[in-house]
Parts: sequence; structure tokens; C-alpha cells
Amino acid sequence: MLELRRQENIIFGNHGSSSSYKIFFGVVLLLWTLAAGLLLYWSLQKRDEGIVDSARMYATTITELDILYRRWNAMHGGLYAPVSDNLSPNLYLTVPDRDVETTTGQKLTKINPAYMTRQVSEMGSKESIIVGDITSLKPLRPQNRADDWEISALKELEKGHADVSSVQIINGEKILRRMVPLLTEKNCLKCHSGQGYKVGDIRGGISVKVPLAPLIAGDLQGRRILISAIGLAWLLGCFVIYGVARIKKAEIKARANEKKYRTLIETMSEGIIILDGESDIIFCNAPFANMLGYEPDELRHTSLQVYLDADSCGEYTRKVEAITSGHQGSFELNLLKRSGGQVTILFSPRILRSDSYEAVGLLAVTTDISSLKKMEKEMLRQQRLSSVGMLAGGVAHEISGPLQFLEVNSNFLRRAFDSFNEFMHDQKVLLKLGESTSAFEARLKQHEITKMIQEIPNVLDENEKSILRISDIATSIKELARTGPVHPEPEDINSLVRQCIEITRGSWSSVAEMDADLASDPLLLNCISRDINQVLITIIMNAVDSIELMRAGKQSSDKGTIRIATGRVGGELRIVVSDNGIGISHDDLPRIFEPFFTTKKPGKGTGQGLAVAQRIINEHDGDISAESYSSRGAVFIISLPLGL
Repeated sequence: MLELRRQENIIFGNHGSSSSYKIFFGVVLLLWTLAAGLLLYWSLQKRDEGIVDSARMYATTITELDILYRRWNAMHGGLYAPVSDNLSPNLYLTVPDRDVETTTGQKLTKINPAYMTRQVSEMGSKESIIVGDITSLKPLRPQNRADDWEISALKELEKGHADVSSVQIINGEKILRRMVPLLTEKNCLKCHSGQGYKVGDIRGGISVKVPLAPLIAGDLQGRRILISAIGLAWLLGCFVIYGVARIKKAEIKARANEKKYRTLIETMSEGIIILDGESDIIFCNAPFANMLGYEPDELRHTSLQVYLDADSCGEYTRKVEAITSGHQGSFELNLLKRSGGQVTILFSPRILRSDSYEAVGLLAVTTDISSLKKMEKEMLRQQRLSSVGMLAGGVAHEISGPLQFLEVNSNFLRRAFDSFNEFMHDQKVLLKLGESTSAFEARLKQHEITKMIQEIPNVLDENEKSILRISDIATSIKELARTGPVHPEPEDINSLVRQCIEITRGSWSSVAEMDADLASDPLLLNCISRDINQVLITIIMNAVDSIELMRAGKQSSDKGTIRIATGRVGGELRIVVSDNGIGISHDDLPRIFEPFFTTKKPGKGTGQGLAVAQRIINEHDGDISAESYSSRGAVFIISLPLGL
């Protein structure tokens, strides 16, 4: 199957289109997936950067607050607070007024900015609150010594950076660390002058650690929405790509089918024509155009009826109306060629209907049957001549009777003429001699003049009948053998049956009785009488042959019976011809209307008789069928449309 399809694609030029289509849309789908993946990655990165930025802003706020309250503390030269279990004097503060006592005896200790920052940091650590830490490369308090990250950050700050921040993994947790420089101010020298700092020097930094886990957790829902939105957009894009791919595939297939069918239509021997409701030619292929001697484009948008001869115009209109009403069938048309000649085509139309089942046009297959029609005419002529030949013996027998009458009557008239002539000669002589009346009467009796005068009218009547009989037989034979164009005319089928009975009388009269059960009223049929006679004679002569074979088989001299009945059945004219001959075998019955099929001995038939008969009846829009049981005779039934 695949190999056949591949060969078909090669023949019709479709190879490569399917694979190219698959590769193209596979690449499009891959690019769309990559684009969606990159968008998702970029969006998640942006959200991560947003989280870090949020943490950085939070850290900035904390460090700015730390600097602000440290500056406030330093501006006021430190704060004093009661000594307690939670607050002991700062051992690293070496100013004279570190410890004081109120007039009421309460001991107070000074809290400088660094000590205050440390106190707040320790409190925040206990309560998991984010606060800043002080660190320095030269701390007074060993616990304020910088770790590795802080050392690196302090060095960066000394290079002039306004701040340093980065994300680190500490104990398996993402932490944003930020450090801003702690600049030496004038108020700071009270405690740190001994370390050699001057105003404006960086003596350390305020470091803040902001855990990212809460921010990441808070962003989780947003991430899910983002992933879902991009996933939905990707899925929707896939559906769009799939839909476009399906449409594209259908277009490719449609183009391939159009090319294939156009190739088939243009290379087939039959003509194809599409007509609209006005019989204008919408499309025709080259074979149809060639039948008329035109190019296809010359025929398009012209009316088909322009090319029909006078007889075919009416036939075309009637047939199209019948087909539109639901009847199906093919019919013949004569078309005028560009060269001035004619071409006979077999026109096989089908109705084209709209979605509302309204007839909008015709699609027809046309076949040039001009040569076939010539062959059929020649075959019909040969069959007629063959029929005439078969009838010759019977016709001779039929004519011999009237001829004998004519011969006998002619002899009588000659004798009568001679006797009358002799009488007239004798009478002249006797008149001169003065013969008496009695002698004249005796002379009349001697020459039988009176008797002859009485017989002459009868003889003349018999001669006239014989002549008419011979004339009828000759006319029927002449009509049967006539060639050339003829046109249908109204005929009474009963008269045609009687003619055929008389024509064939010489063939059947010695072997069968003829039973003609004809309708009492005329049965008018618009037909070619010559052709209908041909059909009836063929069936009658076959019945004669069948009865002769039956008699020979039984070695009997008993006559058979041929029965011909005519009548109306519904709206049809029915002719039934039956006989009691040997019949037709069950195996042969389906083939009797095939050309050149015969069950007769060589030399007894051409096998064309019934084939031609069926063709004639079909041309008259009728039907012919046969029924038979072996050794019980055959029945031929002919149905034809009544009317003119």
C-alpha cells in the first residue's frame, strides 16, 4: 500500500510535499516550544531578580535606619541607661564619663552607637528580626571581626563602592547579604581616635542578612500563575500550530487532488463538461473541446445549445428536464463542429445540487460515438438485408399465389379477346349476307360470348387484388430494406403488427398458426416504423425457427402457435410475442441480447438480430425482455411509451 502511494505521488508530482510539510511544522512546533521555554526561564529569572531586589531594598532600609539612629546617638554623645542584668557597662568604651550615678544613687552606663547597635542586633537575633551588624577590619571588639564575605566586601567598599551585596547559601538557605560603609564622623572620634581614623575614613561597615525563603514562599503563587499562564499559552499555541498544520495539510492535499484529478480529466479519452443552470459551459476538458475542434478556453462561458443541431436542441431540453425531476440515463446529441461537420456524442449527465438541494447545474461525461453510430447503421442495414434474405423464400411463396391468379386470368382474358375478335369478324360477314336474329344468337352461344362477358368483371377484380397483394408485399420489403435518414412519425402499432404478419406469412404459414390478439383501439406510437418492423420480424422469424426445431425434435407435422398481443398497461404500450417452440435454455437466456451471440447452427444466423432489436427499442425509450422455459417456448415482452 505504501509503495503504491509512493508511486502515485511520483506519477502525479506530489512526492516531497508531505515530508516537507511535516518537517516545516515540526520545526515550527520546536521553535514555539523553545520560545515558550525561554519565556518561562526569563520570567522566572526576572521574578528571582525581583525577589533579590526586594530583599536588597529591605536591607537598604535597615542599614539606613541603623546609620540614622547611630548618628542620632553619636550626635547626643551617647545615651545613659540603668545598669541591669541585661545591660552591663561597655568594656570597650574608655571614656571618663562611661559610668555615672544619679543623685538618687542609681547607677547608669553610657551606651555609645556601637554598643547600642550590638544590643539591638542581639535582641533581633533572639526574636528572628532582621537587624544590622557592625564589622570592621580593625574592630575594638573581637566579636565584631569580619568573616570572609565581609572582609571581601569591606575591601570593595574601600575601593569606593557605595555598597556591596550578593546572594549566599548559608546553612542550606539562600541569604541576601548587603554591606554599606560606616564612615568616620567627628562624633565618632571620641571613641575611635586612638585607632588612627580621621573624619571621612571607612572604619567598618554595617552588614545585613536578609533570608530569601519568606520572599520565595510569598512568590510561589505568582510563580504558579506564571507557569500556568505560559503553559496555557504554549498549549494554545500548539493547538493553533496544529490547526494551521491541518489546514495547510488539507490545502496541500487539495492541491494534490486537484492536480491529480485535473491530470486524470485532461488525459482521459472521454470529454468532461460542467454546465450551470442556463446550460452555459463553466468547464470542459481538452477531449471534449477536441471533439468540436476548439480549445477549452474558447468554449468556456458559451452556451452548449449553440453547438446543438436542430433535432438535438429539443431532445436536450426534454432530457434535462427529466433528469432534473429525478430520472437518470444517457442520451445521444449531435453537436456542430467548427469545421462545419457534426459529431455524435453519448451525453451522460448528473445533476449538481446546492446545499439546499437545489439543482444548480450539470456534470456530464461525453463520448464520441460517431464511428460507433456508423457501425451500428451498417450493422442494422446488414441485419435488414439478412432479414430480407430470410424472408425471400416466404415472400416468393406469398407472391406465387397472386401471380398464378394473374397468369390464369391473363390467359382467360386472352382467350376471351380472341373469341370476341373472331365473333366480330364472323358477325360482319353474316350481316352482309342478311343473317337472321336466331342465327345471331346461335353464334353468340357458339363463341360463349355472354359467359365471357359475365366473367370478365370477376377476373378483373381478382387481378386487382393480386396486384395490390404483390404491391403491399413489395412495399413492406422495400420499407424494411430502405436505408438513409428517417424521422419518427405517429404510427398505429396494430397496423405495423399486421404488416409484419403479412410479410412473414410465407415463412410461418406452413409451420405455425398465427394468433393476433390486437387491441381494438388504435395504439399510436411516435416511432420509426421501419425499425419497429425490424424488431417484430426478428422475433417472429426466431419463433418460426424455434417451432421448426421443436417439430423436428418430435418428428411431428403438427403446427405450432405464434401469438402476438398488443394493449395498454398503465401509461405504456405493451407488445407480447410468444411461441410454443423449443424455448431458450436457462444458461443462454441472460445472453440472448449480446451482439454476435446465437444458438443457431452456422449459417442460420449472425447473432445480431436481438442485439439490434434491443438497441432499437432502447432508442425509442422502451424496454425489451424475454422469458422462457426449456421445451415450453419463449415470450418476448416489448414496452414502449404511448403517445405522440
